Amino acid sequence: MKKQYKNGFLLGKFYPFHKGHAYLIEESLKHCEHLTVLVCAMEDDKELFISGPQRYKAMCDYFEGYKNLNLVFHQNNDPQYPEDHPWFWNIWIKIILTNIDPRKTDVVFSSETYGNEIARRLGIHHHCIDLDRSEWPVSGTAVRKDLINKWSLVPQETKRHFIKKVAFMGPESSGKSTISKAIADHLKCSWIEEYGRTFYEKGFPFDDHAFQCIVKRHNRNVVNALKNTEGDLIISDTEVITTKIFYDLYRSDFDCPHLVDLFSIPVEPFDMRILFTPDTSPVQDGTRRFLLFEEQEDHFIRLKNHCIALKVPYTIVSGSFAQKMEESLEIIRNIRIL
Repeated sequence: MKKQYKNGFLLGKFYPFHKGHAYLIEESLKHCEHLTVLVCAMEDDKELFISGPQRYKAMCDYFEGYKNLNLVFHQNNDPQYPEDHPWFWNIWIKIILTNIDPRKTDVVFSSETYGNEIARRLGIHHHCIDLDRSEWPVSGTAVRKDLINKWSLVPQETKRHFIKKVAFMGPESSGKSTISKAIADHLKCSWIEEYGRTFYEKGFPFDDHAFQCIVKRHNRNVVNALKNTEGDLIISDTEVITTKIFYDLYRSDFDCPHLVDLFSIPVEPFDMRILFTPDTSPVQDGTRRFLLFEEQEDHFIRLKNHCIALKVPYTIVSGSFAQKMEESLEIIRNIRIL
């Protein structure tokens, strides 16, 4: 079926990118052979909700595989409304013409009346889509004001920039695995198990490259959780610092040099790391190697020092299992969105 237009474009701040924006772009694609979308952002947003690069990334992820769609990122301190600058329209027409070929473009799409003025100045058609928001009753302003109640109206690609990620750390037998799983069950959120334990239980050989495999697989599990979780919270049992320290201890135990650099592997950043102190009686479950008091203290100090050196957010939690559980819950309640 022949499309109504050949080349079209639309522009917006997509602040943030929500399902109404997705509908606008997908409907526009039904009417033209090729579509250019200009994703606009200020260089110094005073009330930053989600950055321009993050919005652009969310849209690139959402529209991955759309061959007839070109997403263009434009970031500059341009006037936002006609009353902001006497040459507002001249400025924006120049921006548009920098990113499209006016000889081949025949339509501008929008869900706003400003599309009429852009079309008039360029001498092309204006195709307005869902002006009254009957298909998707949502706006960027509404999402920014009330993300909690508008959570279902943003796509997963946008959600992942707001999902809070909390990792539990601690020496062996400090309670991190048991408590992190119990909290995830209690809060009904995503939980990522420690892949090192899974690796061990499958009987794979432990060598230097095994630790690389563990870090990469655990990172992949975090990324997959971000792609699939519908909630606003992911809890992870362990992360790269914990694995790095265990690797250090493992190599020291055999008096062997390090052959790999685990910190060279990119890792998904966490909003908070909860570091448990070793103040409960250790339990040998057949997998643990460093349960002496001195070993646990050394393990804890190494974890804390690495958090400080890497300047990552972390909180130390002490006490019984019940105390650690309650304090961890309070920390998570204070950082999550929903």
